[in-house]
Amino acid sequence: MSFAPRFGDQVPVLVGQLLRELGEDPKRTGLAETPDRVARSLRFLTERFGGDHVVLGSDYPFDMGCEAPVAAVRELNLPPATDRAITGGTLARLLNVG
Repeated sequence: MSFAPRFGDQVPVLVGQLLRELGEDPKRTGLAETPDRVARSLRFLTERFGGDHVVLGSDYPFDMGCEAPVAAVRELNLPPATDRAITGGTLARLLNVG
């Protein structure tokens, strides 16, 4: 069962790209469901702990193929307050800037 439409089409796509960059085949046994699992996990984290505990960012050293990560988060159709927190509010609070 695919959860991509519910959680935004970009999350599973980005996870698949990340796996390919790491030299993995995202369609192989054991990984085929990983992109949807990650989307479900992100939804769970934001629903359970709130956007004020989630930060959008990466220290991944390679191009992840996402030119617009904020737009990818917006495709998740999160509640407006959660969206604002993840796309900048939480980080600003943690760094005490803004």
